[in-house]
Amino acid sequence: MAKSNEQLVHDTLSTLSREFVVVGKTRVRSWHAWLAIGVVVGIFTGVLYVANRSGEVEKSSAQVPPLPTPSTEYNLAIAKNPLATGGIGKTLANKKVDQTFTAPSDLPLQSVKLALTKVGSPAQQITVSIRETRGGQDLTSAVLIVISQASSDSELSLPDLESADTADAAPTQTSAILNAVATFKSPISLKVGMKYFIVLASDTINRNNFYQVAVDNKNPYAGGNIIVGNAARPGLDAVASLKFAKPSVTVLSPNGKETFMVGGPMTVKWNASYFPENSMVYLELRPNRYIKGAVAIKIAVLAPLSGSYSWRIPKDIIPGDYIIEIYKADINGNIDPNESVKDVSDGPFNITAQPSITVLSPNGGEQWELGTTEAIKWESNRPTFNCGDIPCPTPTLAPITITLVGEYIAPPPCPVGIQCATPPPPPTQALVIANGISDSGLFNWTVGKGSQSIPPGKYRIKITNGSISDASDAPFSVVAPANSVNISKSEKIQAQNIVADTPNQILGGFVLQVSGESVVISSATFFVDDKNNKMIGSEITNVLLYDESGNIVAGPTDALTSGGLYSVSSVTFNDKFTAKVGSNTYTLRGKVSTGDGLKNGSVITIYTSPAKNLEITGQTSGNIINATPYDLVYANPITLRTGALTISVGAEPVSQNFVAGTTEVEFTRYKFDASASAEDIRISSVPLAYTVLSGGAADLNDCKLYDGATAITTGANTVNPFSASLATIFTFDGKGLIVPKGTSKIIPLKCSTRSGAVGSYAWGLDSGQQANYIGATGLTSGQAINETLFGSAGQVMTAIPGGAFTVSLDAGSASYKPVNAGATDVELARIKFSSTEENIDLKQVALQLSDTAQNTPNDLLMRQVSLWTTDGIQIGTAIFAAGDYATSSAISAGAFQIPANGSKVMVIKGSIASICASCELVRSGDLLKVDWDSDNKGFGGTYGIGNTSGMNVFPSGGDTFSAGVRIFRAYPILAGISGWQPSSLANSDQPLFRFSMKANGGDIGIYKLTFKINQNLANLSNLRLWVYQDSSFTLPEPDTAFVNFANGFAEVYLESPPYKFTRIVPNGATRYIELRGSVSDAVTGSYISTELVGDHAYVMSEAVIVDAFPSEYDNFIWTPNSTTTSNVNSNDFTNGYLLPGLPTTNMNPQILSR
Repeated sequence: MAKSNEQLVHDTLSTLSREFVVVGKTRVRSWHAWLAIGVVVGIFTGVLYVANRSGEVEKSSAQVPPLPTPSTEYNLAIAKNPLATGGIGKTLANKKVDQTFTAPSDLPLQSVKLALTKVGSPAQQITVSIRETRGGQDLTSAVLIVISQASSDSELSLPDLESADTADAAPTQTSAILNAVATFKSPISLKVGMKYFIVLASDTINRNNFYQVAVDNKNPYAGGNIIVGNAARPGLDAVASLKFAKPSVTVLSPNGKETFMVGGPMTVKWNASYFPENSMVYLELRPNRYIKGAVAIKIAVLAPLSGSYSWRIPKDIIPGDYIIEIYKADINGNIDPNESVKDVSDGPFNITAQPSITVLSPNGGEQWELGTTEAIKWESNRPTFNCGDIPCPTPTLAPITITLVGEYIAPPPCPVGIQCATPPPPPTQALVIANGISDSGLFNWTVGKGSQSIPPGKYRIKITNGSISDASDAPFSVVAPANSVNISKSEKIQAQNIVADTPNQILGGFVLQVSGESVVISSATFFVDDKNNKMIGSEITNVLLYDESGNIVAGPTDALTSGGLYSVSSVTFNDKFTAKVGSNTYTLRGKVSTGDGLKNGSVITIYTSPAKNLEITGQTSGNIINATPYDLVYANPITLRTGALTISVGAEPVSQNFVAGTTEVEFTRYKFDASASAEDIRISSVPLAYTVLSGGAADLNDCKLYDGATAITTGANTVNPFSASLATIFTFDGKGLIVPKGTSKIIPLKCSTRSGAVGSYAWGLDSGQQANYIGATGLTSGQAINETLFGSAGQVMTAIPGGAFTVSLDAGSASYKPVNAGATDVELARIKFSSTEENIDLKQVALQLSDTAQNTPNDLLMRQVSLWTTDGIQIGTAIFAAGDYATSSAISAGAFQIPANGSKVMVIKGSIASICASCELVRSGDLLKVDWDSDNKGFGGTYGIGNTSGMNVFPSGGDTFSAGVRIFRAYPILAGISGWQPSSLANSDQPLFRFSMKANGGDIGIYKLTFKINQNLANLSNLRLWVYQDSSFTLPEPDTAFVNFANGFAEVYLESPPYKFTRIVPNGATRYIELRGSVSDAVTGSYISTELVGDHAYVMSEAVIVDAFPSEYDNFIWTPNSTTTSNVNSNDFTNGYLLPGLPTTNMNPQILSR
């Protein structure tokens, strides 16, 4: 039954709404299919219309007609008279026939097909070549091979051959047209629109047996032309056509049945062939079938021959079946509108969702009682859907781990003026409830039972499955049952050391969490675990139970031991006490004696079983309450320690000299170490060893020990030794030196020295005093401490009469630099003075000019320099009155103090004289250097006074050699300009290097610049130099400069007409300079690197003489115009040595690349 119009419209719209349709065995986009149908119908209609109007197909023009899209085969439309060598070129008997054509496609040329006729039985070999010029080299060539003979209707009645180059009678001729093809071994890429030559050549001469190139069916020998396809006669194959290799692409992977994960990696691989230059491949991920919400995703646009691309699948992609589609695209990533070159995966692959797990219960807000059984529920998501035609992977059931995580809820802030109670500590932070259970979605948990004892509080459940996990969205509550008691260890009572044989030492602590009503504890038993099952009950006595307010609620009682071979020591309290609703902390204290069971270092732990070892009733109800948890609860461990103290000599201060008469010289640092002690240590006195290696014992006096900056052996406890001794007793002030347990103290010993003393002394420690030393006791126990003394002679300190100092050039002294004539307060040098043993007050300093062949005192204004501290205080002057040497004015007392065993730097400054025709200085170029004069030491030169010794001190050290300053009336300041470079080197005229030049202090003249140019895979010509007045490089000065470019160096001479004067940069002005050139033949990988060249040493003379120096010295030639505007013959030209911005290693290169 025929469908109605309405039904056809409905079906059409339904098809168009689908993403894909199937044509034959191929899946295509539905809109592509409809578009193809429309195009075919349109073309067919157009052909009929043209045929009806013209009646025939017109012949082609002399060029290949442009086509809208690349094709694999083109017919040549050519003239009837191809050029031949020798004669008129009708035959291929040892002749060459050529025909030009214009490349119609950027696809690689694969073969050439021609139509031939033959005369006689030719055996000659015909070679087809492609050339860029008629007589040029072959780009490629191949032998013509006859592949078929045209049909019978191509039989021709051929006339006799008439040819000017044939003297003999015409041979017998064949009347068949033959199809022949020359297939090139490797397809060759041609440039679209460029003219090429097809050249035919034969290898033999035979006038009776040869081939001819068919012109047309009616006259196949006329002219020997190559002609266009079927223009000669309908039904024949094209007698001359070009066949181009068609690009192709093949998806290799993923190619079907693979499985990938959302958010995971994917590597796309493909093969691409015959892609034109500047074409790309466009990678796309597309749903294989309709998936709601899923769309095609562009992966990347890449070079076709790369063959592989790794990417990460987006996390927001919808799981399902997908395929990879790869298209040919242009350089901008635009897909060929005809999609003529593409490929898709052979079959779909699957993208699955990431696995996940979700906690369902408890998920926040629930309230579970301790001891009840509650259901922990969760949901696992291992995607097994949207697999389509692909078998879904079997999910791996990883084991489940359930963890309870405590959550601390901070209390609200205290109101102003009210002191709030300390909030309780957070509950247990992590507890594994179940591990390695099956992923069933359900686990029944008895809250707080067994080893999973927990206090009431806020918690979350965390469920982990392999690498994925989830936790409750919000905390839930664990509460004690009505009228309940829960016992846990107290974190307030930390693991610690206690003192043996001392009453009231901490043994452990517990927290009783009471709910419902206050309770009465009538009996409580606690056990003692010493890890060795020793019978230690008799060694733990006078045990008391304290509440958190410090009140005794039970005891005293002694520990008992029972159990025979496997003994158990326990402490039982039978005193009734009441615990109120809420949290109650209790601490056990007692005396632990050392004996057969417990030793120094023994560890004991108190524990109890709440459900068995406590008798509890409700204070109001009288009901028996069974405490939780059901298993053992342990307090934090306690370590039994006796008091311990070690005394040793530190390694600092090191052995050194000091000036006699110095007070509080530090000789030794003693270490009093109680880190292994169970209690604080009180030290009343200590025996120290005093050794005199030379000098007198009484040279030292006022010896004291210090705790930090405080002397702790003062007054009558100060020691003034009169003889050397291994046991010089130091008694501490007051109640003695207290060293807290677990800590140590460093206690220095300092003594003053007698003026004029000369000798060596040491303070140490004699280990032999340990047997009789009783100066330390336990602060709590009052028991004597067994001290350990580590013997050491200590470091040797030597008294000397006075200090010394040296003079040197400071590392921060200025580097070589140019300065302007007339500049004031120029820093010339920094001199460092270094003292040993005592502070030295510098009184005077001697200076000199160095390298005097390059300077005179007249370089300095008034021939004077000034002396400064580094913080900007002037302390004196020095005048070079009669020559190259000067001694400073007297330096005030305390103005320049050189610290003992330290250094102080003096800054030398000077103002520079002016340069002019009538001045002391008439020419630029002097190198001014001011340095310390080592030959002038003493009262007429450099000397100081020791602050401690009061002695005159003369320095040591050699002359200093500062870098100096070069004096110019004016000089240029240079700077490279970056950021202007284009993104790619172009084949065009363009800038190569830019920099700025500022005239500082006066007009400057520029005679010569030199550039170093390194070029790779590019040609450079027509170099010019432009000078601009603005930083935008838009206001050029009139004349460009001559550039001599050879051997990688461009020399630029900037003489101004009439070529006696240099290019002038006015004072304070900045000129912007650009080197330009024409670039050609640049390809990928090309670059041009340009540098402004500096000079390696200073020279000064006439311009041409400087230019005649070796290449290390003549690269940047300029003049400071010292007294007038210099012409090129003036003796006022120098080079670019260390000008600001121009190092000797050249200005940084500026690079253009492609």
